[in-house]
Amino acid sequence: MVLGGALVVAIVATVAGVWLLWELTAPLRDEPHGAVYVLDVHTQELRKVSGDGAGTVVWTPDGESIWYTDAGIPGTRGTSVKSVEVASRKRHTVVGLGHGGFVSMAPAAGLVAYATGDRADLTVRVASVDGQRRTFGPGTYPRLSRDGQHLLFLMPVCHSQTVEVAEPLMPNSVSTLTDGGVDWAHWFDNERAVYEKEITPGSFDGHAATQSVTARFVQQPGEEARPALAYEWAPMISPDGRFAVYSLNQGGDMVLRDLTAGVEINLGRGFASGDWSPDSQMFVVRLRPNGNAAGDVLQVFSRDGTKVFSVDEGTMKSREQRYEFVNDIAWSPDGSKLAIGVMGGGSGYPPCGS
Repeated sequence: MVLGGALVVAIVATVAGVWLLWELTAPLRDEPHGAVYVLDVHTQELRKVSGDGAGTVVWTPDGESIWYTDAGIPGTRGTSVKSVEVASRKRHTVVGLGHGGFVSMAPAAGLVAYATGDRADLTVRVASVDGQRRTFGPGTYPRLSRDGQHLLFLMPVCHSQTVEVAEPLMPNSVSTLTDGGVDWAHWFDNERAVYEKEITPGSFDGHAATQSVTARFVQQPGEEARPALAYEWAPMISPDGRFAVYSLNQGGDMVLRDLTAGVEINLGRGFASGDWSPDSQMFVVRLRPNGNAAGDVLQVFSRDGTKVFSVDEGTMKSREQRYEFVNDIAWSPDGSKLAIGVMGGGSGYPPCGS
């Protein structure tokens, strides 16, 4: 009888312990995963407009709202696409994606593309704001054109990847744009796709190399691919197609290159992950002047390489208890503002450097 009573006490204690652990970790589970900021390019005023999100940020065509992804905490909440009105800060959910990832958004068409499943077996899907859902089969990294009229994604084929293109709501419209060997792809504009693949060292662009370099190709469906640039890490091409900003290696020196004149300007250490202004007159990137994450700044340059102004990421770090990093930056359609997606809050990990 004593043994039975002890067993009951042990079970009750265990249940109580599990309940207590769940309650203690609830704030961490429910804590927003990031934030969305808006930076006024003219006044440099920085304003927080949303306390959740933000893996990716995209402006609506009218420049009044920002769509962003809120992935929550992995394993506890599903991914959703939300919208926030910049002026009023009112938010609403655009579409829920379950545990989808690799999200691409086209507010102009009311469409969201994403991939679901585990990393070894991903499926590309498209969802619309009016409730339509379409499945395009195996693939990853789906990307919608800015106007939402075209979709591309990478399809695994025999230890390689091809670029597939389709109409967003027509799964039977899929066709192959290029053969294997592609690392990633997105849209250069609403009609031309851009992708990268390894090429023979020194075969074009005047870049001698002792090993394979990566080439960026621009191609419109039905046309031959043409090389656009040889580089070593993630370039950003200006909307007018004249300039490229790229890193020589991850976190290494960044270069601004005039693709017409062939002139290059070294911008300093950092990441060529940012955005060009719609008129191709300015661009924003992350600089790393001290060579470590603690010294990151958002730097705005003019197209001739002149520094316009900068924002120390510490400004946002001081406002975010679990700040990790700036994940995405997008220029507003009229060029007056920057949307900045900050990740890290609610990740369950301490801030970088702590």
